[in-house]
Amino acid sequence: MADYATVYLFVPGDHPQFFDKACISGSNVLILDLEDSVHPLHKPIARQEIASWLINYQQNGQSPKIAIRINQPDSVEYQKDIDWITNNHLLPYLSYLVIPKVESAIMVNKVRTHLLSHLFADKDCPIIAIIETAWGLHRIHEIASSGVYRLAFGSLDFSLDMQCDMSRESLLFARTQVVLASRLAGLLSPIDCVTPDIDELSVLEAECLHGKALGFTAKLAIHPAQVPIIKQSFDISEQQVAWSKAVLHKAQDQYAFKVDGKMVDLPLILQAKRWLDG
Repeated sequence: MADYATVYLFVPGDHPQFFDKACISGSNVLILDLEDSVHPLHKPIARQEIASWLINYQQNGQSPKIAIRINQPDSVEYQKDIDWITNNHLLPYLSYLVIPKVESAIMVNKVRTHLLSHLFADKDCPIIAIIETAWGLHRIHEIASSGVYRLAFGSLDFSLDMQCDMSRESLLFARTQVVLASRLAGLLSPIDCVTPDIDELSVLEAECLHGKALGFTAKLAIHPAQVPIIKQSFDISEQQVAWSKAVLHKAQDQYAFKVDGKMVDLPLILQAKRWLDG
């Protein structure tokens, strides 16, 4: 199941001066954040700024798609977020709702019920669930099967919760479980974690290629400068396109042959078709 939304760019909700700039960054989805990037004292202001901008943005018919990351359903700010979204009729303006620190299917259903049971809620909203705690990873299969649209992995909070570092080795098990759960639940391939280093783009590129190799097909971003690197890294390369064309050409009359010195059979033929089909 393909999804061409590759870059999900976070913007703090209390920084409205960045909203329009983020829209021209080339990201596929803009996530207006009410959670970790917003100081608790600034959350009311962030809600006001997002609501004001969002209505005008929708009227202008621009892109990218818009999502809001609410606060964790177990937090004090959560109900304020839900009341704000529903009372201001904001659901029709959103392509996705992002839930942080999801730890159970009950938590997902809690959000969905609160939204749909409200007097002014007239549409369901696809939910992106971020897995970023030990309990979230432990219950990942029930979360993936709870009706969410897509899973994402949050490495910063996961590392904090697990008291581990953010090395590839430390996060490998968690990341592969997010990919596996998505596949078993029939979801889109998941969204990989943010890369905090915004100055060394070579680090970002290496992280993108690592995530892609694990089975992620999208990535969270925290700065517009990261957007083109992420897109380029997750795109099918010219070499992959050329290889795929050569494979499919030979596969017209045989299913076992050699391309570029390597053996090819049916699984690789299907991979070549997938790359060319996008």
